[in-house]
Amino acid sequence: MIRTMIRNILLSLLRRVERDPLATAVRRGGGAIIWNREINIPSYLVAFVSMAIFFAVLMFEIGISWMNAVGLFLFLSMVFIFFLMYLKNEKPHLIADSEAVMLLGVICTSAVLVMQLSKDWMSPLATPLAAFTLLTGLLLSRSLALMVAIVLSMILAVLNGFRFEYFFIQLFASSAGIFSLAAVRTRSDLSRIGVRVVLINVVATVIVHFFVGWSLLTFEVNLMWGVLSGVLSVVLVLGVLPYLETFFSRTTNIKLIELADFNQPILKRLMLEAPGTYHHSLLMASLAEPAAEAIGANALFARVGAYYHDIGKLTHPEYFIENQQVLENPHDPLKPTMSSLVVTSHVKDGVALAQAHKLDRVIIDLIEQHHGTSLIHYFYHRALEHNTAIKQESFRYPGPKPRTKVGAIIMLADAVEAASRSVEDPSAARMKDTVEQVINNKFTDGQFSECPITMRDLSTIADSMINTLSGIYHARIDYQKTTPSA
Repeated sequence: MIRTMIRNILLSLLRRVERDPLATAVRRGGGAIIWNREINIPSYLVAFVSMAIFFAVLMFEIGISWMNAVGLFLFLSMVFIFFLMYLKNEKPHLIADSEAVMLLGVICTSAVLVMQLSKDWMSPLATPLAAFTLLTGLLLSRSLALMVAIVLSMILAVLNGFRFEYFFIQLFASSAGIFSLAAVRTRSDLSRIGVRVVLINVVATVIVHFFVGWSLLTFEVNLMWGVLSGVLSVVLVLGVLPYLETFFSRTTNIKLIELADFNQPILKRLMLEAPGTYHHSLLMASLAEPAAEAIGANALFARVGAYYHDIGKLTHPEYFIENQQVLENPHDPLKPTMSSLVVTSHVKDGVALAQAHKLDRVIIDLIEQHHGTSLIHYFYHRALEHNTAIKQESFRYPGPKPRTKVGAIIMLADAVEAASRSVEDPSAARMKDTVEQVINNKFTDGQFSECPITMRDLSTIADSMINTLSGIYHARIDYQKTTPSA
């Protein structure tokens, strides 16, 4: 409720900006506000507010004079222009996401305020700067986190009399944490990153001591501040990460691991009420995960998406072939058009169920997109037997089409797993033909027209799925029955 109220206030402010002739039509989609400009208005607003806070904090520190004000203004302008150009060229999807931009602004402004507090109460070396770069890497992007580390380390140096040692120590400690983020799967992994940050802080402090020549007492105190910085960084990340994940609609690998737990209520329901769909989802995950890893996509995300993609079948599990345990098919007395409506409704039901269980937006997106606008061939051809003039549109899923590489992988894994179950004598050659036919059908049907996937990616995905299916349906020895001896 509070989050909705704050968002509504921000949206009302953005609508006022819309009167600006530079701001044109606005499109809403997936919780983001995307403006028809290369850098959207929310980005400018966040940059302006962040720069104002930075300027105020730094101005009071370096001394109020017109020369300092001009120099500081030019310095911050250069930093922010550099930062926005980096986002525009390297992370356009982030700059088009108003929540991501606001999150970045919150992280950076909070970091500057914490720098000032650390300077006044402890030492610049005690600033938990690594916490803010780790949060950026976990919630937004690791490459963006490295840029944030450079910018914040520069500002820390400016805030403390342009002292290079502060820039050097904090940048190396933050970078050590960022480079370790790829392996983060649980919250305990963050504690191990904290240990690395502490070690790099100590090593960097020793290196600086060789050049600066601190007294023994100063050196020991600085080592203590470096250790404290690493500890505070981990505590801060563990404390605020869940709240930032929720408020700014971010999904980290840590959250994905939690969603992959089969004790999640919705997965337990799937196991008990739709066991066929549950088994299909497990096999599909075994196809999707290595395929995602092969093309450099988020393999964990692909696995979790496979677990949840068909939860909408819980509404009417008996209408799906994998859950039918009796000879009678409930579709037999229905018209093909009605059967098509029942089948396609599992997407809408899945979205509703996911929202009721407060699943993350990225999971809901995969549920919506995993069939795209594909044709339900079986019921369409049944309908053609009675009416040759019937339109395909009545037998297509509502979409949208996949918009990410993981979304495309989920679509392909779903279709490949279903097709592989109908293959008689599943040899390696037949599995290869099945996978390639499924991918070709989806491609020619235009299901990847809104997705940044390439032909090379599709070829790599095909090879991965063929290898996985060969392992699942490998040849087995026909064991002879032994007769008991007399």
